[in-house]
Amino acid sequence: MSRLKAHTLNEGRYHLKVTPCPQCDRGHWEIDKIDRSRTEPSRVDFAAHCSRCGLERTFAFTIEYEIPQRGPESECINPGREPSRIIDLGQWRSLFALLIELSDRAESKVEARRTGFQAALCLAEALKFYDDDDENDLPPRSAFFSEETAETFREHPAKFSRQALRDMQGRLPSLNTMAENVRRDARDARKRRWRFWKK
Repeated sequence: MSRLKAHTLNEGRYHLKVTPCPQCDRGHWEIDKIDRSRTEPSRVDFAAHCSRCGLERTFAFTIEYEIPQRGPESECINPGREPSRIIDLGQWRSLFALLIELSDRAESKVEARRTGFQAALCLAEALKFYDDDDENDLPPRSAFFSEETAETFREHPAKFSRQALRDMQGRLPSLNTMAENVRRDARDARKRRWRFWKK
């Protein structure tokens, strides 16, 4: 079983959200279990099933970075500057749109803020595919890993301009502000639990 190279467990989880089921081509993957190698902690297997047809599959990853398990830092996708090797620019853009929609439909402000923060992090990952030269507004062809996303780029290049993504980013609070909001929500939740146990 060949292993995919992911920067973090979160990147592995997002990969499953954008990887279609080969049997029905409709469902995304629901994670059933995460197994970490006892001898090599960077080797992780995700046991998953298709959300539509139930097909079971194991995804094998090599994880580069360990991230904190609590606070906004636990949402980190990739602490480095290198773009993803398993999720392309078009897929990050799709994840951003999906998470923004989920944030808008969230039942609580806490859930909305956390999901919105996740969306902003996905958009930041998309922007890592662009050249350092600001004069080149379009991404390189290597930013697209499949013919499907490459075709979407060819048909609608304006959607993938760096400025278009920066405009989307500019309509959001800064990542630091969003992270602090998530951190504050977590502190408030811990205080509420503490008051409950003191009663």
